[in-house]
Amino acid sequence: MNGLISAIEFLTIIPVKSKNFSLKNSVVYFPLVGIITGSILVGVNMAAVLVFPRMVADAFTLIALVILTGALHLDGFADTIDGIFGGKDRDDTLRIMADEHIGTFAVVGVFSLLLLKFTLIYGMQESLLYQVLVLMPTLGKYSMVLAIIKGRSAKSDGLGSSFISSAGNVSLIIAGMITLGCCVFFLGVNGLIIYLIVTALTLVLMMISNRMIGGLTGDTIGAINEIVELCVLMVVFVLVR
Repeated sequence: MNGLISAIEFLTIIPVKSKNFSLKNSVVYFPLVGIITGSILVGVNMAAVLVFPRMVADAFTLIALVILTGALHLDGFADTIDGIFGGKDRDDTLRIMADEHIGTFAVVGVFSLLLLKFTLIYGMQESLLYQVLVLMPTLGKYSMVLAIIKGRSAKSDGLGSSFISSAGNVSLIIAGMITLGCCVFFLGVNGLIIYLIVTALTLVLMMISNRMIGGLTGDTIGAINEIVELCVLMVVFVLVR
């Protein structure tokens, strides 16, 4: 239970405090935090749509996602975009990613990401919306587990190095089974397909990060989460009718 509370404490702004915070023990619970996050988003959307048109309700839902996660992964995405498009080489890319200031590439990247997410959420069939709101953060968190356990650190310090390889394959299997079960429960065979696509995409993003900066950082892990969440929306929008 302490591991789950640690995961909630790290990944969200939900006011809980673990007795003995542990990065290693929290990783396996990431998908469960995704399910909790998605359930809260469903509640926000259900409440908002009672008062506002669906477009406004969906906007509130996306804002709730950003607030609930403390913009943690979004910040990592922004830093990653800045580093990738602004860095001249590996060291320069890592330096830019570590800089606390946000550049033009980051602003454009975050705006584009949120615009695409909102457009896809608003364009989603109402019969699929609530399932997708749960699956999106759940698969995003699963992708982080996969990256953390199977990736290698690009730096010897920082949050990423503390996380990467901090948990073993058993944690990955459990997290994967939780995620797969959620996918199949909501979308059946299509859920299995989405799970496999997300797994493949995560591995590809890890390979790209390895090639560009020699591994993963906390920022690139957060970016993977954001890209996977967008991918889930796009795949469901196209695949499930």
